[in-house]
Amino acid sequence: SSHQAIVATAVTLGLSFQPFVGDAVALTAVSNVAGGSTFAYINGGSIDTRLAASGGTDIYVGASSQTYSNTLIVSGAIGGGFAGAGAGSGTNLTRTTKAYVTNAAVGGTNKPNNVTVRASSTQVSSNIVIGLAIGFGGGAASVLVNKFSADTEAYIDGGSVTASGLAVNASSVNGFFAAAGAGSAGIIGIAGAFVVGLSSDTTKAYIGDSSQDTTINVSSALEVSAISDNTFNSYSIGGSFAGLGAVAGMADATVVNNTTEARIERATGTQQSSSVT
Repeated sequence: SSHQAIVATAVTLGLSFQPFVGDAVALTAVSNVAGGSTFAYINGGSIDTRLAASGGTDIYVGASSQTYSNTLIVSGAIGGGFAGAGAGSGTNLTRTTKAYVTNAAVGGTNKPNNVTVRASSTQVSSNIVIGLAIGFGGGAASVLVNKFSADTEAYIDGGSVTASGLAVNASSVNGFFAAAGAGSAGIIGIAGAFVVGLSSDTTKAYIGDSSQDTTINVSSALEVSAISDNTFNSYSIGGSFAGLGAVAGMADATVVNNTTEARIERATGTQQSSSVT
């Protein structure tokens, strides 16, 4: 099990009070990157193959990871001449979480009760970015980028499993709250706010592959499930107040390209009932 948390707060203020010629600039940028791998596995072993009696034991192979990122950025500039403020935040969450049994013999004539192989991951971020500028001429911009790339897999490949019940589960929860705001005021004012979100997560649960047989003998339920839950909320606000000319803009784009897969392939043996979701 792995737990990662990032909390970043940044505040920048630029001040200049000389009329018409006093310029003020404030710039702030924060980058959060969280990666790494979490594995739990049995590879090529023999587990509970010589039990004295069936039942009474459970086998659990589990890997989990939780990653959280929180960012607050405020950048402000006040000047008698030109005032410029810029705030930027970038978050990149890249995690690999796998639980698996490969080329192993699990159970025998006297079989264990339940065998569970489970991988779960959570990637969540919350980001607020604000840029404000007030001057004879004011310009403000805020930029926020979130990128998620999680690989979460649970599987049994090769070997044999003999048990009362077998469950192979992979689940991934991903989400972000992103708010970017930019405001300017002056004789001339320009403001822009931009939010970009990218998600390319992979969630897989499976038994077997195309290159070899996997023997599965279960006397009750066989379950293979892959679940991906994604919630992305983003807000982009730009405002400009000026006596002569005002320009304000915003852009908000979220691209989700996730893969979720549950399958059984080249599995031999006896199963009372099977569920693949």
